[in-house]
Amino acid sequence: MIADCQDIFANFRHQSPSFFAINAGCSFAGGRYGQKSIYSNYDNPYEINVPKLPLTGNSAYNVLGFATPGISVNANGAWYFMKFLGIGMRAAINQNFLSCNSLEKEYTSAYGDGYNFDFKTTDFYYFAFINPALFVSLPINKSLFVSLEAGFGPYYTHFPTYRCTYICDNAVITETTKTDDNWDFSFYFAMGLKYRTQGRVGLNLDLAYGEVYSEYKLNTDYNPGNTVETVAPLFYNNLSLSLGIIFYFGKIENFDLED
Repeated sequence: MIADCQDIFANFRHQSPSFFAINAGCSFAGGRYGQKSIYSNYDNPYEINVPKLPLTGNSAYNVLGFATPGISVNANGAWYFMKFLGIGMRAAINQNFLSCNSLEKEYTSAYGDGYNFDFKTTDFYYFAFINPALFVSLPINKSLFVSLEAGFGPYYTHFPTYRCTYICDNAVITETTKTDDNWDFSFYFAMGLKYRTQGRVGLNLDLAYGEVYSEYKLNTDYNPGNTVETVAPLFYNNLSLSLGIIFYFGKIENFDLED
């Protein structure tokens, strides 16, 4: 045990190697973004001119996203100007699916007999950013590093276009809801476990959390061709877990320890 601790502290004498990594994995929606049931305080009357994603509250509408897990692709890299402290950048895009089945179930349950909901979409949620960041890397042994990073910068969010068809008073009504994409600024945090093989290539396990608040103007077209606009904020909070390849560059110090 004492010898292991001595090995770790001995590694701290060396500077962390600069790197570039490419990762892919799963994207998980959190909070109201991933919520798939209508909240108990849902108090908007069901009307034609209300977009069919649930809105909660009287004045500050908060959209429940009904987002399911999806795909995450990201790249990050850093240059270490001090032993354990570096500057770098992360670029990421996260795709999540809109759960039409959950929407149909929740609305049918909430509004009961007389309504028959059918939700359709071929679109997705997108949550993307390119952020400068600070990096901290701590060597565990000659091949294994733990890295921490935090960044702030521009975020791009895309809200899916979807269609809702339902029966109301023996009439079939079809609504299509869409909105423009948004840009805003926010932050992210990430933690990585980096394994360096012999040479300049290794493996990277990456866990990242990002969030951004976007306010959308939802435009709903409904029969017989009228359009209604509703302002609806959505708070994206997203957790991604990914695995990738890491490339080390610049000077790579020898982490082999003396006996």
